[in-house]
Parts: sequence; C-alpha cells; structure tokens
Amino acid sequence: MKVAVVISTVGFHWEELYDAYKEFQKSGSEINFYTVNGHQPKGDPKSLEKNEVMSTFGLGLSESFSPDTEIGKEIVNKFSQVQPVGNMNTDETDIIYLPGGHGCLFDVNIDRELHQKILEAYQKGKLLSAVCHGTSTFGFVNDGSKPIVADKKMTGFPEKLDNILLKAGWVHEKFVPIPYSNEDKMKKSGAKVSNFNFLRSLFTPGHTEVDYPFVTGVGPKAAENVAKKTLKLAEKRLQKAQA
Repeated sequence: MKVAVVISTVGFHWEELYDAYKEFQKSGSEINFYTVNGHQPKGDPKSLEKNEVMSTFGLGLSESFSPDTEIGKEIVNKFSQVQPVGNMNTDETDIIYLPGGHGCLFDVNIDRELHQKILEAYQKGKLLSAVCHGTSTFGFVNDGSKPIVADKKMTGFPEKLDNILLKAGWVHEKFVPIPYSNEDKMKKSGAKVSNFNFLRSLFTPGHTEVDYPFVTGVGPKAAENVAKKTLKLAEKRLQKAQA
C-alpha cells in the first residue's frame, strides 16, 4: 500500500500521527509525508507535553509513544523528506490519512490544493481517512455542487469537548480562538454525525466510523483503529481490482 500522510505545519497532534504511522509501517506500506507548503510539520505543543496520566485520555505525551522511541525517531527523521501536497500523485496513492491537532484547522483543512487531491482520490475510489480535527477537511471538498461527505457516516472531534478543553486550558494559546467548529463543518456539509458523538469521545475514545471511502476517528485514541480499518478496506479494494 502507498499511504500519503498530510501533516500540519501549524500544530499536528503527535499521538494521532504516531499511532497511525505505527500501523501503516507494520503493514509494510510505503509512507510519504506531505504538508501544504512543503515546510516541516510542527507538533501541537500540548500534545508534546509529557503527562502519563492525561495521555491515557489523548491529552499529552506518554513515554510509550514519545519522539524518543524508535518509531518516534523514525517519524522525526522523515520530516526532512516531507513534500508539498502538490507533489502527491493520487494515481499512485492508495490511502490519504490526515492526523488532527488544532493546528490543522489553520492550514491542512482549508487548503484548496489538498482539496483537489482529495477530490481526485475520491473520484478514483481511494481510501480517505482522518481523525479528530482533521476530519472536517473532507467537508470542504465538493464533487460538482455536492459535498463528498454528504449522507456519509462520520465522526471527529466534538464541539462540546473543544469548549471544555478551552476552559480547562488544554488548547494552546496560539490556536485560540478556534477558527471554526470541526464537528459543525461536517454537519453543515451533510455528513451524518451522531448526536452521541460527544459521549463517545468521553466513553469510547477509540470510536471510528466507516462509510466507504471514509474512515474517521473521534479523537487521538482512535488513530490506531482508523489506520487498521483503512488498511483492511484498501486491501479488499486491491483484491477486488485484481480479481
């Protein structure tokens, strides 16, 4: 499999990149990193604060998935090979994966060139996956006059939880005010987002939604599940094409 990972240069969530990368790597996939301008990715400072307790909820960093681990070092080394998203060849890409982080609301999600690449991949039946604040990216993409997420079951970071994190000081000051609601953007684009999305983010933080070609996760703890399910769908697609 060939996986294109599009990462924010403003502030990506480290665990959401790490957990998915680990699964893609384990599968033997070819993984290429992209940013909207070809500059190196930057982590959301809050996602890189060491906090073993809060990291179990997707807030902060654990030693088990830190940049100092073997996989963490491999990821950081690949940052030097990052390409601008315009270099992405969707004919040679099986999966597009978007890790979240509040920073992606400012660059990845709203980038028109990325929207065009996503549309190309969508029209070719490629897999489109994202977690947390990255999920609303798909809500900006239209196929003609229709959003590509219309009538698709999706999940992503809920607005209510963002409001709680803002009050608790768990959103870095450089992302405040949050420019738009990730969840609201998906809903306004016609995606089917459950009324229980907020509760799922609290009680089943690994929750994912699969509605081909989309695989989306509610928050940081869903990144591993999203990668696994996306790989499984991509493998089925490949087998069907070869049959």
